[in-house]
Amino acid sequence: KQWYQRRVHGKQWYQRRVHGKQWYQRRVHGELTESVEGVSTLPLLIPTPNKQQAIGENRDKTIFAPRADSSLHVSMYEFLGRLMGIAIRTNTFLTVNLPDFVWKPLVGLGLTIKDLEDVDQSFVRGVLQKLSEFGDGDEPDFRAFFGDALLWNVVLSDKTVVALRPGGEEEAVHFADRQEYRDEALRIRLNEVQKQVVALRNGLMSVIPKQLLHILGPRDLERMVSGIPEIDIGLLKRHTEYGNVKESDAHIGYFWRTLEEFTQEERRKFIKFAWAQERIPSSDAQWVVGGHKIRMLIKGKEYENPDTAFPRADTCF
Repeated sequence: KQWYQRRVHGKQWYQRRVHGKQWYQRRVHGELTESVEGVSTLPLLIPTPNKQQAIGENRDKTIFAPRADSSLHVSMYEFLGRLMGIAIRTNTFLTVNLPDFVWKPLVGLGLTIKDLEDVDQSFVRGVLQKLSEFGDGDEPDFRAFFGDALLWNVVLSDKTVVALRPGGEEEAVHFADRQEYRDEALRIRLNEVQKQVVALRNGLMSVIPKQLLHILGPRDLERMVSGIPEIDIGLLKRHTEYGNVKESDAHIGYFWRTLEEFTQEERRKFIKFAWAQERIPSSDAQWVVGGHKIRMLIKGKEYENPDTAFPRADTCF
């Protein structure tokens, strides 16, 4: 038996590797995901600027916190990388909602201005793209649009202000320097979480072969770590077995019709109740791990008065 200990939110969490007892892993992974995304306690992941401003894409995503770059934070990102590696090896999903801004550099791909726009649309469209639109004879329009508000600094995703030159917090950008400012601001923003990405990647490669990252795309890695958020009822039915009841029983039919009518959010809540995590394997092949078959088991149970019974779930299946 292998034990590891980690303090999260003042609690001691223990995970034990026991054959057939993967509930421990699923539950611990779920609790750790919630803790890592806790902005006040462990600020490793923060809402995207688009989520903060309620505009653009990826409003349901979180990204790494640029200011979380101390040696302690780096060790936490490495630990998070190890958890991702464990998730891949055990098919126990770690539900982290990250955008391509994070997944792409993890597999060695470079970021573009489009990736930045997908997490911070306001800055890209309101500043960077606007600067590119001004031609040599547009200085009056530049002054009318920016005035003296555009300074030689840039605001990162977590509101950290970075000066692009000494004293940049108080120096306005001149029209003639607009392209220099744009290029430098874009460079800083595209690399704002590079230290965190490197740390997490190191942790990930300590558990899985680094060659694997070289052949994966961003979507591939995301699916292997976090699964997919959509719950496919047809897939779930194919991997459901029955005890003391039959699939053709009327109440079993009612059950499946009810699940089909659920929203995706309601389906995830049901899966979490029944399996201690919100996502299921995304393909038929992933329902077999290390020779062990994952399944949902619906068991019949006799009650003197069935109307008084509550739903019941055994999460070790």
